[in-house]
Amino acid sequence: MNIAILSDSHDHKEELTKALEICREENLSHIIHCGDMVAAEVIEWFAKAFKGTVHYVIGNNEDPMEMRGVCSLLENVIYYGETAEFEIDGITFAVNHYPERAEEFAAAQKYNVVCHGHDHKYREVQKGETLLVNPGTVGGVFAPATFYIYNTKEKTGKKIDI
Repeated sequence: MNIAILSDSHDHKEELTKALEICREENLSHIIHCGDMVAAEVIEWFAKAFKGTVHYVIGNNEDPMEMRGVCSLLENVIYYGETAEFEIDGITFAVNHYPERAEEFAAAQKYNVVCHGHDHKYREVQKGETLLVNPGTVGGVFAPATFYIYNTKEKTGKKIDI
């Protein structure tokens, strides 16, 4: 199974639309968003545009109460707050917005994949048994627009340039 990992879209619907087109072409059923979607109406639009499950953590540019309320009305969005820990297809994930917290999760060696965003800098680093991924900014904010697709069977991933 392939899973998309996105972050820092910052209301940039044009780039999000391109990312969603790629997700549909790849037949993905899960998207992990590492925060900074920003506007509540954008997550509503995103959830309607993507028919699979969206795993969503809050970034530093959203109102947590507003996002929790909006996400509670969206059937395909799982809102975790600041930190998420879950399993998909036998792979354990830890997700948050900040690199420092992601480093802590990776150092614990409890997860197969740790994802974060915030600094808009793409990176993919193997830390022992844990893959640490920052998919970059899918919105193309102060950096090229990128995201990441992770394959749960091969336990590998690839950067996607938009």
